[in-house]
Amino acid sequence: MAAQPLTRARLIQILLTMLLLIVAFVWRTVIFSDEQVNCTVQQVCNLEFEQHKLTLKWSKVGLKLQSSQNIDFSVTAIDGQPMDDTADLTEMNFTPNTKGLVLESGHQRLTINQLPQ
Repeated sequence: MAAQPLTRARLIQILLTMLLLIVAFVWRTVIFSDEQVNCTVQQVCNLEFEQHKLTLKWSKVGLKLQSSQNIDFSVTAIDGQPMDDTADLTEMNFTPNTKGLVLESGHQRLTINQLPQ
């Protein structure tokens, strides 16, 4: 296929496409939130994530995450695992060796670490 000469219209199209991609990248970078919360010494931690009021309760039995609404975001345990699959979507239980949790949604990530042991 023979190379075609670069016209003014094609150059403007290429520049506008590049500008759109740069703006989209900058926008996603600016609105993304990556926070960390330390729950040291406390047996109960209250926090807010994605309009959910969350309560972390730690005991020798394990870690319990309770939410004011159904949990519709990703919850990953650090060095632990979920204990059971409950039908209640407002509560999750984790093993006692859980070192922390990572909560993720589309544009926000919250890391909860340094839990009491």
